[in-house]
Amino acid sequence: CSGIERDTLAKLPEFSPYIHFLVSEGRLDEARGLWFGVVGGIYARPGNPLPGLWNGSFESDIDRNLAQFDWTVASNEYAKPGVDSNASHSGNRSLRIDFTGRDTTRLDGQDKQMLLLNPGARYRLECYVKSERFESPEGPRIVVADSSNSREIASSGPIPSGTDDWRGIAFEFKASATDRAAV
Repeated sequence: CSGIERDTLAKLPEFSPYIHFLVSEGRLDEARGLWFGVVGGIYARPGNPLPGLWNGSFESDIDRNLAQFDWTVASNEYAKPGVDSNASHSGNRSLRIDFTGRDTTRLDGQDKQMLLLNPGARYRLECYVKSERFESPEGPRIVVADSSNSREIASSGPIPSGTDDWRGIAFEFKASATDRAAV
């Protein structure tokens, strides 16, 4: 792959299946490094590792053909998520989730991204949330789950009801000895 221009490589029909193959074979670091190089033009170097999260403020369009390490944003009967160009905490865009108003709302992986974890390492996840006329007995939480079995590794507290301007949410967690990837 190193001898092929990244734009050409991204358009090859074999590229996305190759990334899927690397992931399925457990070669996550290799898959992620190749993906970051092609999608973002970012390459890991000694002392300059790849970012932990890609496209955190949703500034880049999500390429559905190369979504292995990008955001997956999917609707269900309870919520309609999407990228909003009219509201942002920083940058020009944000993730917006419009709830449909059905009782017992359930979000289960509608908005996620695969992250690689180093066993035993400590992590801090930070994001910002804005709400408008949000009513719920218990709001949604930001969850980090093991990508292989969906076991919850860590989570934020619930997002409170009401209308709030941008407010920070942060929590820390330590990857277990067996944690390699999370969503």
